[in-house]
Amino acid sequence: MKALQITTLTLFAGLAWAAAPVATSQPAVRETRVVSNDSTYAVTYSVLTEEVEMAELFSIRLRVERLDGEPGRPELAVDARMPEHGHGMNREPRVERLEDGSFEATNLLFHMPGYWEVYLDLTEGALTERAQFSIELD
Repeated sequence: MKALQITTLTLFAGLAWAAAPVATSQPAVRETRVVSNDSTYAVTYSVLTEEVEMAELFSIRLRVERLDGEPGRPELAVDARMPEHGHGMNREPRVERLEDGSFEATNLLFHMPGYWEVYLDLTEGALTERAQFSIELD
């Protein structure tokens, strides 16, 4: 089995600050929170498999909240890339809004080991803001 390492990145003023690794494997019940680059949104996510493994499909459950307390229902797009290799996934993720207002991203697959960044693009009106986290796949 290939283990993963998740590192949370918070973007502030265009700079990425990396936190310590969160876990060596991501259990389905563990939730992690990241804040978008302009601090408008917080996204709480959990990987819905015991481990993310190379060449195996996985899904992510996500909840989005506005940090200013204002109502909002942003659209969510999910993607992942390997910035050190200059490419992304071979599959296009599908994102569905669930009845409770949360989202589920499916059809995610990392086809090779290494450092992956998962991008969460939140669009409300004409503005899009990104939150992200990384996964190191052995």
